[in-house]
Amino acid sequence: MDISSVSMGLVAFASKSQIIHFEIRLSNTEKAEGAMLKREHPAILNTQTPIEDGNDLVLFSAAVTYLQRWIVIQPLWGVLVWLGLTSSSMAEVEKWQRMVLSFPNTSFSGNPFELEVDGTFTHTATGTQITLPGYYDGNHIWNVAFMPTMVGAWTYMTHSSDAELNGQTGAVDVIASGHPGMLVADPSHPNKWKYTDGDFVVPIGVFVSAMLDPSSEADFSAMADFLVANHLQMINFRLSENDKAFSNVNALQMNLTLWDRLEQRMEILSQRGLGVDIMLYTDDSGRPSYGPMADAERLLIRYMVARLASYPSVNFNSGIDIAEYRDQAWVNWYGQQLGALDPYGHPVSSRRSGNLIMQDQTFSSTGQRNSTMGKLLSQVVDGIPEMNNDNFSENATGINGHTPEDIRRTAWKAVVAGGIGFHVRHNVLNCVGGITECDRYFDVASLPTQLDSEHWLSLVNPFVQRKLGDVFGDMEPAPSIVDSSGGKWALADPARTKMLFWLVGTGDTWDSGDGGPITLLLNDVSGTFNATWIDPRTGKESFAGVLAGGQNHALTPSNSDDWVLLLETVPEPHSWMGCQNSFQSCIGIWSEPSNWSPAGLPGANWVAIVDHDFSSVDILAVVETDSTVNSVDLLGSTGPMILEVLEGVTLTVMSTRLI
Repeated sequence: MDISSVSMGLVAFASKSQIIHFEIRLSNTEKAEGAMLKREHPAILNTQTPIEDGNDLVLFSAAVTYLQRWIVIQPLWGVLVWLGLTSSSMAEVEKWQRMVLSFPNTSFSGNPFELEVDGTFTHTATGTQITLPGYYDGNHIWNVAFMPTMVGAWTYMTHSSDAELNGQTGAVDVIASGHPGMLVADPSHPNKWKYTDGDFVVPIGVFVSAMLDPSSEADFSAMADFLVANHLQMINFRLSENDKAFSNVNALQMNLTLWDRLEQRMEILSQRGLGVDIMLYTDDSGRPSYGPMADAERLLIRYMVARLASYPSVNFNSGIDIAEYRDQAWVNWYGQQLGALDPYGHPVSSRRSGNLIMQDQTFSSTGQRNSTMGKLLSQVVDGIPEMNNDNFSENATGINGHTPEDIRRTAWKAVVAGGIGFHVRHNVLNCVGGITECDRYFDVASLPTQLDSEHWLSLVNPFVQRKLGDVFGDMEPAPSIVDSSGGKWALADPARTKMLFWLVGTGDTWDSGDGGPITLLLNDVSGTFNATWIDPRTGKESFAGVLAGGQNHALTPSNSDDWVLLLETVPEPHSWMGCQNSFQSCIGIWSEPSNWSPAGLPGANWVAIVDHDFSSVDILAVVETDSTVNSVDLLGSTGPMILEVLEGVTLTVMSTRLI
């Protein structure tokens, strides 16, 4: 960054009678340039921290005649940061975008990490309030991070025992965004994971230490792009004392260098719709040195929430084998602390350890080390979604041993079990950052080569979202519609509009399968169904026929490996009753609801049977919109045809021979 251009830009803002502060990180060369600039322009440029003293974070101010309220724009790593607001200005931020308000206090002389500041944000139109804990970020600056949940105007006010930090006010204007929002339990289907402004999802993560991995910002961004390209949702890591969250735990000093880098990485993830699953603690040599509810523990929990709760997709977890060093009262207390500090209600749990289960947890965290369907199903808790936080490796001889093919099968088991989230570990221990309690973290820079199952995992959530869609919210394990012998399971909605079957095949490490036919028990199911085989290795679909309800059906896959079978209800068709003469007479008639039976003009996703005198073959038209049809272009064959509709809409017509 050219410090001269930054500084001169600030001088231009100064003419608006504001003091503009700008934080930048400087290289040694830029420090020297800044020092020279300060000496040359002492009346114009004021630095509130010395440039020559080795600091790499310098707060610049453009000098002006008087101060109204402070405004800071801090474009560090793409994070939008403001320090107060002038009476005539309003910060603009997108919904679900993290925004940091920074407040300086140079007079405080105690431990800055123990000085608390909160920010209360009020949505002007509805009165909704969000109160967030702030955090000390070094250089005499306290931050409050805010993630708006609604568009429109918000105001804020700070609260602190310190007079300089108390009572700071301002306003924020929130605009719409395309971000999918928070990953939480769907209110209408509480056993399912769903983005608040997006789709249902089966969360799949990988074990990556965002706190300690030494990779560059470019490498971390490339890793995040890799996750997005393969439809993975999150990374899993720890924030324990062992993971260097503190620079000095006895003095209650947080490791600002690592926390700042973590924020940078969280921003990279959030911008791509990705999230994190955080284990606070680990066991054995990595367990905390301090006792339950100690000052260090309270500080760590508050600091974690203050730094991370304003990112959309964050799961908070207590830790690994928590029963070895904490008890039931502590597990409940931890959940209460998170609930009191986090106004957004991110999912919180304590991974099951012994008989310890968090009271009022908002997701169920299990430490299931194998992926048998029986074990997965036995861990499901009514009313909250499930996440398996004991990650499966891709080495059959290692801990939680799975082959890459087992990981593929695990993913489909997770779908058919109702949408259980899970994570994948590396095959070898990684003592990243010199931690004493090592774990099977993937290297950030090497994840694309170290992970072997991504090409299979990448097929899972596109299938859930495109083929099952909103119906997935209602789908639950349905053992009554399948003969389970030989490793077969089913998932279905109560109305049986979609039924998903899973055949484990013969190669799974954890579940036995015969690789043979599957028997669908549809005696008590009414309707007619299109049956489709899905190859979980390629995603390729092959039509298996139309099956009638009221009877059982046996279908045989093409080989003895694992397979997915989807049954979808064939909608009652709309029959076209007009246009029995020439093409020209069709114009304008397609839009008449009376020409369609039994229910008028087809709406979205209906299949319409069109009778006509141009061919002896009926035509199936997939109507993707309820827009009015203006005309029809018959191509003179029983193959694909096009219905031309109002502006911007095209409907594809296919022969029944292609269905």
